Amino acid sequence: MQLFKMSDITKHVFKLLTLVIVNLVVSTTLAADPVATESKSSDSKTTESKLADTKISEFSPTSSLKVISINPGQANLGQQITIKVDGLANAIKLGKEKFELGKLVLYLDGYRLDGLNAESIDPLNDTIIITLGRNDKNKDKWISLLGSPYPLIRSVKVNLGYGDQQILPSASEQHIELIVIKKEWLIFYVALLLATILIFYKLATKSNIIRDSNPPMPEPGKKPFSLAKFQASFWFFLIFAAFLFIWIVTGDLANSMTEQALILMGIGTGTALGAAMIDSTKRENVDIQLDKLNPDEKKLNAEVLQLKAKISNLQTIFNANPPGTSENMDELSRSNIQLAEKEAQLNETKDKIAEVKTALSKPVSEGFMRDLLTDANGISFHRFQMLVWTFVLGFIFVVEVFKTLRMPEFSPTLLALMGISAGTYLGFKIPERVS
Repeated sequence: MQLFKMSDITKHVFKLLTLVIVNLVVSTTLAADPVATESKSSDSKTTESKLADTKISEFSPTSSLKVISINPGQANLGQQITIKVDGLANAIKLGKEKFELGKLVLYLDGYRLDGLNAESIDPLNDTIIITLGRNDKNKDKWISLLGSPYPLIRSVKVNLGYGDQQILPSASEQHIELIVIKKEWLIFYVALLLATILIFYKLATKSNIIRDSNPPMPEPGKKPFSLAKFQASFWFFLIFAAFLFIWIVTGDLANSMTEQALILMGIGTGTALGAAMIDSTKRENVDIQLDKLNPDEKKLNAEVLQLKAKISNLQTIFNANPPGTSENMDELSRSNIQLAEKEAQLNETKDKIAEVKTALSKPVSEGFMRDLLTDANGISFHRFQMLVWTFVLGFIFVVEVFKTLRMPEFSPTLLALMGISAGTYLGFKIPERVS
């Protein structure tokens, strides 16, 4: 029995010794070749990394992101819109190397609006917020979107692009109603413009705001309308109306006015100023002539009275002592001749004074269009030419502002044409008769 127990113990001891020897051999082998262990670990990590890189490399903004919805359904320039983009949160997790939020760009009706990028983001809801804004990079695109603003509200397709890549796909075509002009702003614009025109009309009919400075004392009636002042007021109202119109549509005040618009106003006001100076010079010439003729009239009146008195005395002598002496007869004859000459000179001087004085009371208004086209000599071609070119360029100005939402830039040739018309008008105005 004891022998059997000793045999069993020996077997167990042998097994334990075998296990210890095996462990020692394995540990010794690993210690001698650590590269093998690291290689296995590295192979495992490489496999995991390749799987992750495969997932990242499969990401593409134009295929992995999709526009789902736009809110609100109606917006105007300067208002924020919220765009829901499926896959946005996952794209952000990839990091800037694969996805940059700032590269998302808004598209309206296929027009890329550079500078309109995401201002804020909500990853939980996959939404971004963009403000509909107009800047130097995209203002030409807004002209296509807002130009010829009728109807006042128009439907536009909304989408996003990524960098220089294609537009992102959409679950379905997304549209918003783009408010070109708010009704309240349009009402304000029309009311202000009509009120200004009405006030100006009242002033034009009741005062001398667009009438010639001459004559200073029109009798009867009113001073004639001035072509130069009308042209200046015409361009003032066109530019004023255009400035307000561009502002209520685009909200842009800084870039609404152009150099050409200022030049047109300058031509109008310069022509009016030149005409006023010419009228002032003519009025001064009238005063100078009157200052010369009035003393001549007084002198001639005095001489006529003296000659009449002398003739009366000679006739009295003749009546008292008929037939009188030959000397008295000769003196009476000479006095009658001198009286006739002085009376002729006096009448001529009075006619000149009367003619000169007509410049103080004539011409008077004969109606708006007739005043613009005529002078003392009748209808004048240079006036007709100036009026026609003013209306033609004014029409072009209005159409361009309505279509492009900016004041047109006329070529130097057209501006020179306006200047030539104005210069011709002033040149012919100098010799115009005052009555």
